[in-house]
Amino acid sequence: MADSGNRDAPDIAVILREAGERTVAAARDLAAAQVGADRVHVIREVPFAAALRRGLELGVEAGRRWTLCLDADVLLRPGAVGDLVAAAEAALENDPQLYGVSGTVADKLLGQWRIAGNSLYFTARIPRALEIGSFDAAKRRPESHVKRQMRKDGHRWHPSETVIGLHDDEQSYRDIYRTVFAHSRKHAYLMGYARRYWRRMANEDPDLRVALWSLELARLLDPWIARPGLREMENVAIDVRGFADNIDALLVPAGMAEKPPLTAMAGDEVRRRLDAFRPAPEYEADRAFHRAEVEGGWRRAIARQRDRPAMRPFIRLAWPLLAGGR
Repeated sequence: MADSGNRDAPDIAVILREAGERTVAAARDLAAAQVGADRVHVIREVPFAAALRRGLELGVEAGRRWTLCLDADVLLRPGAVGDLVAAAEAALENDPQLYGVSGTVADKLLGQWRIAGNSLYFTARIPRALEIGSFDAAKRRPESHVKRQMRKDGHRWHPSETVIGLHDDEQSYRDIYRTVFAHSRKHAYLMGYARRYWRRMANEDPDLRVALWSLELARLLDPWIARPGLREMENVAIDVRGFADNIDALLVPAGMAEKPPLTAMAGDEVRRRLDAFRPAPEYEADRAFHRAEVEGGWRRAIARQRDRPAMRPFIRLAWPLLAGGR
């Protein structure tokens, strides 16, 4: 499949969901280079549940075989769209009831390869999702919630190891603050290693310095923020309207200023950064615990005790046995 918008591009519409990210223009142009500018639709809807619904509606209206919903903080590598569609076609052949697939990104802030910021939908399934999906803004992760509803209806979602690009790279400091605040609520189990990673890198990388400050500020504010239910209002930072337009109060005392606008990024630069990306050692050290969080059950219950000082030495020594050597 070609890397530019021409007759060789896959039969796809790209819905770019933006919420004021610094990378909107770059994300749009990188996508347009692969599928054609006329197939890239930029939307700005709040809260996120509204953007999710509108993006799926536009996918149906576009009438393409595939609909890629892409967050504007994802910068695609050259050839990513074609490669992800190829992975989706293979998954569809093996699973005729497929709902869609998601590719892998290099996450700058979290220092890991992960599934985030992209969902490639088999467009023929979208009308059913619009019919049965709740698109509830009160849900912790609205898109994942609708995917669970579709799975119960017999339409599965497949993760893909296909690397599609960069995530949370080149963002404004304001957006880093917002993202970290969201992570502290939605992915609290990741914040232990993230704090160590950001602290180690704070003097070398201004983005990670701001991430560390943002996490500490989120912790200071925590007593004044209502603790959400496990499956409900944990989408604290999904609606950008709840955040200030700048974070000068955080930056100015440290002699920093907000970044200037970003208008473009070359595909070759995205590829170069992907080639150079390595997971944070702090993430690798805690990887078994993160897997336990995803798997749930007794492993999750034990893993969540690891940040208690009295329990930490025991858990780290006993974990290989408790986890069955995995």
